[in-house]
Amino acid sequence: MLESIKRDRVRPPVQARNLFHLSVAMYDAWAAYDPAVRPYFFGEKISAKDVEAARHESISYAAYRLMKHRFALSPNVAAINTILDARLTALGYAPATRPLRSATASRRWSSSADSQTTPTRRSTTRRIPGPTPT
Repeated sequence: MLESIKRDRVRPPVQARNLFHLSVAMYDAWAAYDPAVRPYFFGEKISAKDVEAARHESISYAAYRLMKHRFALSPNVAAINTILDARLTALGYAPATRPLRSATASRRWSSSADSQTTPTRRSTTRRIPGPTPT
């Protein structure tokens, strides 16, 4: 993520929002497998035979998809995508595919977050609706 931020050249508040959304995506992907943990956006709970492996996959794909989406309009998108693809591959996952488990938290969080956001023209991010500062 930090390498992508260095290559993107957008304002610090936009990058701060990217970092916040990345941390929330990763947290929610982790929290989906624990019935006692309250998530931030993604509210559905998921069970798996191997919870640790499922969490690792979900967190990896949630972070990967969010960053691919956020940096899609970056002037350095090709370099950033190369970095992101290499990192996901190093973790043992295929960049061009979806997780094998159809109910992974990363897939559901991505769908949920995309439906609650609105694209912006000036930045490479999507905004999640919230209260407007006065």
